[in-house]
Amino acid sequence: MANRSGYSVHALYPVTQQHNMSLQKFEPQPDKKLIQLEKEIAILEADLNQAEQQVNVFIAQIRSKLYLQINRMHELADLYRQQKKAKKAKRLEQKKGQELQRATGNN
Repeated sequence: MANRSGYSVHALYPVTQQHNMSLQKFEPQPDKKLIQLEKEIAILEADLNQAEQQVNVFIAQIRSKLYLQINRMHELADLYRQQKKAKKAKRLEQKKGQELQRATGNN
């Protein structure tokens, strides 16, 4: 900071244009608030990653259980179809037997 005489208040040398330009080249140090925000962001990102991992594990567990239940439903549906087919075949056999008895009984 220069006073009216052109000398720096903090030093005994005159403030020149070149001196001002060299000071502008230095990048300002990060603000403490900015550093704190970056730390908070890093913590939140870590929490988010941990939550995502937990959700992914939970989804995998649900898919596993659903997969088992869906397979069981397919097995039961197949068993029902087999029973239905067997019942139909048994009725056809009975019907053929009745028709055969009628045909032989009429002779």
